[in-house]
Amino acid sequence: MNQETLASGRYLLDRVIGAGGMADVYRARDLRLGRDVAVKMFRRGSAEGVARGSGEARMLAALHHPGLVRVLDMDAEGAANGPSYLVMEYIRGSDLGALLREGPLSAESTTTAGRDIARTLDYIHGRRIVHRDIKPSNVLIRHSEVSDGQFSYLLTDFGIARFFESSRVTATGSLIGTATYFSPEQARGMSVGAPTDIYALGLVLIECLTGEPAFPGTGLESALARISRAPVVPESFGPLWHGLLVAMTLDDPAARPTAADIVRTLEALDPAVSPRDAPTLAAVLLAGPTEPTPHVGTPGTLTTTTTTAPPPTRESRPGARTAGATVPAAVEHAPRAPLAAPLPVSGARPSARVVIAVVLLAALALACVVVISLLSAQPVPAPLPSIPGTIGDLLEDLYESVQP
Repeated sequence: MNQETLASGRYLLDRVIGAGGMADVYRARDLRLGRDVAVKMFRRGSAEGVARGSGEARMLAALHHPGLVRVLDMDAEGAANGPSYLVMEYIRGSDLGALLREGPLSAESTTTAGRDIARTLDYIHGRRIVHRDIKPSNVLIRHSEVSDGQFSYLLTDFGIARFFESSRVTATGSLIGTATYFSPEQARGMSVGAPTDIYALGLVLIECLTGEPAFPGTGLESALARISRAPVVPESFGPLWHGLLVAMTLDDPAARPTAADIVRTLEALDPAVSPRDAPTLAAVLLAGPTEPTPHVGTPGTLTTTTTTAPPPTRESRPGARTAGATVPAAVEHAPRAPLAAPLPVSGARPSARVVIAVVLLAALALACVVVISLLSAQPVPAPLPSIPGTIGDLLEDLYESVQP
């Protein structure tokens, strides 16, 4: 082996396309099969990195999903005293972190990104795997001029992924993950599970819409911030986005929605989904899964739902931007109304599915009120029928906010 090739000359290294704490990622050419690949080469002396790479390869080899970057080959032994490496599918495009350095994404691109990542999380959570390091740089973007139904946003870097029953820390006791996207339970050194990935995805989607991290600062400052406060979710995002992101970033892991819940909610933001479907989506969220989401050390099985979303159009391909657009197209023209998040109730805190369902119903009711107000010849619209409980209070507030 020489400095330019691996595996007895099979892989011809080109240029570095990424770097981490323990490895560099190269674009390379598989001379045997005539294709481009990505090679993650672990630095010499990085025993922990090699161990993680081996675990990542074996884990991904057992997973088959279009939202995951495939592992093609590996050498964890460092044949002939050479470096250990992992050969992966090469994705033509950039990563989400690089894209966000240019500014926020359009609402349509954010919806596509959130839906793709949530569908992938639904798949891995159903196999009792938690990623633990969801962040923009671990989301690769597949650029395509023609929509072919493929996932546009792919999840990568499972080097610190673990099964739910595994330890929450490394052998040295250090926390695992990236501090900027830590969940409260990670910052507190507590057990992690599927809700940990949901919280991190919520922070990523907030950053997609605003262009700024929800918790800026140094790693320590960022990690400590989420213990004392929730991330700021601008109400200008609209009631559907606002309600979803608030639910995803609740302090209580058990109150957060599942990945399948997020997929269903984001489909309500897709222009291809008719507004008349909103009551159905709300009913599904209210019903929820039949089994609770398990955490580390908690026996149980995640309930998964496979949802096929319509392929993105060319206008909504990954990275497509709309100048100044941070409001989803499905709600950007609706009048804004105050929305408490989460909704105050006495006693137990409402679950994330109830919060999302209430928001969906409220948005639908608001749209109906606006249409009736415009078409009615009466100078004063008829009052809404009395609806008891939290939903009724929310609908009444929304109704009053749109009256002249």
